[in-house]
Amino acid sequence: MLRSGNVFGLTGTSFCDGEADTIICEGKSAKLFCATGVIKISSAVYGRTRGSEVCPSREITVTNCRSPTSTAKAKILCNGKESCTLIASNSVFGDPCRNNYKYLQVKHTCGQLK
Repeated sequence: MLRSGNVFGLTGTSFCDGEADTIICEGKSAKLFCATGVIKISSAVYGRTRGSEVCPSREITVTNCRSPTSTAKAKILCNGKESCTLIASNSVFGDPCRNNYKYLQVKHTCGQLK
């Protein structure tokens, strides 16, 4: 099973075996998938907390912005499901830093359905 690493903006699938750390660049999407059990989001950050080494762009003016509702929204979209698709966009997570290229970083595991 593929362990998810840093996706860095490529639309694709993130398989979970242990804790997965997936980065989705703004405007892209990724499918989270658990072969056994269900998705459990531990954290999600939409915004920008690092420099151009993550989702490079000329539109990076700040590196300290994040949507305060990122984790809650990702949990609503994915927790308890075998798979889900997350889109890194202002329409889903709000715009925490205007005119700045953002990304969504999601950490999740696969657990048992309760």
